[in-house]
Amino acid sequence: MRSAAEDVSQLIREQMGSHAPGAVLGHSMGGKVALALLEGAAGAAADAASSQQQQRQQQQRDHGHGDARWCSPPRQLWVLDSQPGKVSAEQDAGTGVSRVLREVQSVPLPIPSRAWLLQHLRSRGLSEALAAWLASSTVPAAHPGLHHPHTHTHAHPPSHDAGGHQTHAQPGAQHAHRGTNGHGGGGTGGGGTGGSGGQPLTWAFDVQGAGALYMSYRTTDYWHVLERPPPGAQVHLVQGGRSDRWPDDMQRRLLAAAAAGRAAPAPAAAAAFAAANGGGGSGGGTFEHHVLEGAGHWLHVDKPQGLLRMVLPRLAGL
Repeated sequence: MRSAAEDVSQLIREQMGSHAPGAVLGHSMGGKVALALLEGAAGAAADAASSQQQQRQQQQRDHGHGDARWCSPPRQLWVLDSQPGKVSAEQDAGTGVSRVLREVQSVPLPIPSRAWLLQHLRSRGLSEALAAWLASSTVPAAHPGLHHPHTHTHAHPPSHDAGGHQTHAQPGAQHAHRGTNGHGGGGTGGGGTGGSGGQPLTWAFDVQGAGALYMSYRTTDYWHVLERPPPGAQVHLVQGGRSDRWPDDMQRRLLAAAAAGRAAPAPAAAAAFAAANGGGGSGGGTFEHHVLEGAGHWLHVDKPQGLLRMVLPRLAGL
């Protein structure tokens, strides 16, 4: 999650320089990346404020030097139906995500055709909608920029240590990388053929990378960002009312965190956030928990207007 957050931070710095983003929103895994971003950015700001070399470091940054990993902390953070803590094996089994990843990793490459892939995934117990969605995430095996084996080998899941970090890829593991032209639709062939001219297919995404990202999602914990928000930050978590991601104990912890209200920041951290946000927002951070009734995990699809009514008035106050 932290590496992905650093990528987002770099994009923000490229687009906004030293200006703080008004808001960052993330859904599901993206919500956890957003929490990692806020933690990293706020921590870097606090470290800079407390450093005796702050002035010299600022001069280095002004001239394009120094640590450029973190943007200024966002003023608002919206986490959309994303579990902030570790995801147990029992909770993961209920979502089926790991099972889908295992099925994707077990598909022999190259894939003969989309029709073959659809039939294979259905035979493995995946729903028609899920099988069709996965089949749409394929490209011709000869697609520029894709590494693809020409024998029927299997993609193996990466190994992880106890902290969720990828340690090595098993021998013989195959990677599928998206081509440089951004083509992700899977060629011009119809549903019963491969790519253009009936050529075989491969995945349009890095299968092992997807597994490593999800393992990181499961094994990282950002409850402390909700329960002790960085100074000046407004953190919002929106839970889908019909989402299956929220067991009773997690909901109780969310309610307790929201009831706690403001956290008391350290003076250096408060000053750092105030400086990053133009001198304002030096008070304690806040956390609000919202429930979007009638929405499942894909709440922005199920209830888009309801989500907008929840978010837009608060964005207008920035």
